[in-house]
Amino acid sequence: MSKGPAFPGLARKKAETRKTAAVERAPDEPLPSGSPPSREGKKAITGWFTPAMSRALKQAAFNNEMTMQAVMREAFNDWLKKVGEKPVLD
Repeated sequence: MSKGPAFPGLARKKAETRKTAAVERAPDEPLPSGSPPSREGKKAITGWFTPAMSRALKQAAFNNEMTMQAVMREAFNDWLKKVGEKPVLD
């Protein structure tokens, strides 16, 4: 006799809660409790890349004693300059 999950529907409920929370938060609404103050007023920018790209960026950041955020900021600003836009200083 196989046992079913101890709490049926719990995983689904958690997933629905995460989706709802993400949708209901307005862009100017403060971050949830527990978020560092350094993230206040900021937005995450993400992308999906190959493991090779991820390793290369992390290694380059390490080699240059930079954080991934600093590497990404520099790359984005370089791209903005390349396409004729003003870089964002933050």
